Amino acid sequence: MVDGKPSKPLKAKGDRRNHQNHSEVLDHRVKVIQVENGEDEVFVRYYDENKQEKSAGYNYHDFDHETWYDYTRNREPLPPPVEKMECDDIFLCLPFHSGVVRSLVKCSSGITSGWGFTASPREQFKYYLTEILNGLLCGMTMLPEIISFSFLAGVPPHIALHGTWIVCMCASIFGGAPGIMSGVSGAFAAVAGKYALTMEDPTSEDIELHLWRMLASLFFAGIVLILLSYFHMGSISQFLSTSVIIGYSNGLAIVIARAQLHGFLDPKTHKYQTGATLWISIMYCVLAFLLMQFTSHIPKIGKYLPPALLSVAVVVFIDNAIVRQVSSEIKIPTIGDVASLTSETALPVMCWLHWSTIKKIKFDMDFFLQMFILAGSVVIEALMVNDIIRTVSGSDPDSNKQLFGLGVGNMVSSFMGSMGGSSMVGISIMNMKAGSKGKESGIAASLFIFIMLAGGFPLLNYIPIPSLCGIMFCVSFHCFKWFSLPMCIVTFMPLAIRNMHPKLKMKITRHDAIIIVAVTVMCNLVTIPVAILAGVVIAAFCYVWESKSKFKVEIYIDNDSNIKYYEIEGNIFYASKRMLIRVFTPAEDPDTTVLVILASSSLYDYTAIETLNNLKAEYASYNKTLLIKGLSHGCIKKVAKMNHLCRHMEHDLVGIDTPNLPTLYARFNQLKDRIGRRRAKSSESEGDEERDTQNSNENAKDDGKVAIPVQP
Repeated sequence: MVDGKPSKPLKAKGDRRNHQNHSEVLDHRVKVIQVENGEDEVFVRYYDENKQEKSAGYNYHDFDHETWYDYTRNREPLPPPVEKMECDDIFLCLPFHSGVVRSLVKCSSGITSGWGFTASPREQFKYYLTEILNGLLCGMTMLPEIISFSFLAGVPPHIALHGTWIVCMCASIFGGAPGIMSGVSGAFAAVAGKYALTMEDPTSEDIELHLWRMLASLFFAGIVLILLSYFHMGSISQFLSTSVIIGYSNGLAIVIARAQLHGFLDPKTHKYQTGATLWISIMYCVLAFLLMQFTSHIPKIGKYLPPALLSVAVVVFIDNAIVRQVSSEIKIPTIGDVASLTSETALPVMCWLHWSTIKKIKFDMDFFLQMFILAGSVVIEALMVNDIIRTVSGSDPDSNKQLFGLGVGNMVSSFMGSMGGSSMVGISIMNMKAGSKGKESGIAASLFIFIMLAGGFPLLNYIPIPSLCGIMFCVSFHCFKWFSLPMCIVTFMPLAIRNMHPKLKMKITRHDAIIIVAVTVMCNLVTIPVAILAGVVIAAFCYVWESKSKFKVEIYIDNDSNIKYYEIEGNIFYASKRMLIRVFTPAEDPDTTVLVILASSSLYDYTAIETLNNLKAEYASYNKTLLIKGLSHGCIKKVAKMNHLCRHMEHDLVGIDTPNLPTLYARFNQLKDRIGRRRAKSSESEGDEERDTQNSNENAKDDGKVAIPVQP
């Protein structure tokens, strides 16, 4: 196109068509026109993927053009340190970007990082002392919580405890997130509890078969985690919006709170307690809740006391020193009554000792569905914990290395007859705030749990079940995002009611409120990973709808040249296709129509290119021409790759120069005119001063005097 007039189809050098079997072979290369400044000649170049040929190469900077992007943004290069930084955390399927070997090394390299002896400079004795003390403190806190989570998951306590120290040790050694504790977490236990045995009178064989079925699914879930780490799928945490995370936290809190009702059941009759036993159980639960809630507020010594361990110790003392001494008839259920810990459970059991039971496992669709759901729960919780730790501590844990460590931990724990686990957010935050920076704290915590289970199991049998319920009620209380309740309620109120009080103006968008409510409800109706996936789908749908709503079209008609311009602002993709098609009127438009795509717009997918192809075909059916202008380098690259799929775009010239429309450059043209007028005035004033000076000098010469110019 030259001077606003459409140019005829040009036959450039290299534009040859071979005739085979009397049929014309189409040239699928994209022709890109270039109009040199000050010349009327149109140059044609080809964009082709074959970069070896000089004529086929295309460089975006070779063309003299002006776009909206050039006016509004200063394109400065990134500093070399920033430009050379690795951005692997935003890549999916890393082996296709960096190679198979590099991806394997990348996901498994966590074993060499995060240690004090690998730091530069190496850490001193104070560092190791802090790590060991914090690890012991975290182990004391984890011990009663893991026992509580075991009842939520429907497995014996020793299975969960063995799984915790194995997963914590493997994740600390092979993972890439120093300071993060791993074990049987609340979300993982809630998901595993969905697959707990629900038979009324199960036999020992049924219980053993169901347990090893879960452990086998955890083994394969560990393989899935390693594959996700290898393919760099930790980047999917970018798709978890804040609304989804809030709904996940609220739903998980409700699931944990509902599961604590088992603490008030009689282990013999499996019915709820009555009388004094029920009231004392409630008292133990409330006391444990209060100690968990307010221990940290004790002056000076509160931050050094593990709240969970203190609450259990106080309840055990009251139960054995007061209640059982006063009345021998009142017996509150303890761990020893429900699932006694003995010397036989002190060590993990290897899987080959139960090979006869493992052979009976049916590897059906339900088994693989359970495997993927357990793997999904580990992935979701691990990624959320990493994001929270990244915000709280300022460190940058590697999500993919952490998934690799958790995958190895779940495989080893299930192989040793123990339950798997995931990252634990509360313990990890406590560990990071206590000053831990390395992996040694995780090793210390796992060794403490193993020693307590192997040698201190008689003490664990005295823990009352209601005290564990109080701990879990406190965890549920802090897990629920209470600020989201008024926020969601106010969102659906009319504007007149929200204006009645300043506190009623804490409104969010309604689709965010819908996501929070939907994820919260679905966490209790279906499994947690399915609820998270549904929240991500709803958030993506809302984003697409909002992006489609920002699509704008401006129309300008040049009566002098009889050309109609359509200026497109917004992204062209599958959701905006219908809006774009409805704007064009090929039957009423003049013979030449120009579609101007602003540089801030983009052709997102094949639907966008197919839509432009159909528009050009429709104009061609009326013997009219539709020219596409303003395509960026990325858009031209997409057109070139998909050109063999577009029949009507292969012979037309795709231009990158944008017409000088009033709607596009009106402000800049006004600015140019204003600057031009100022320059003209200044030049005129300078010319007048020079003429006055010359006249005065001539007059002075006549009088014998010389005039000296006065500076303004």
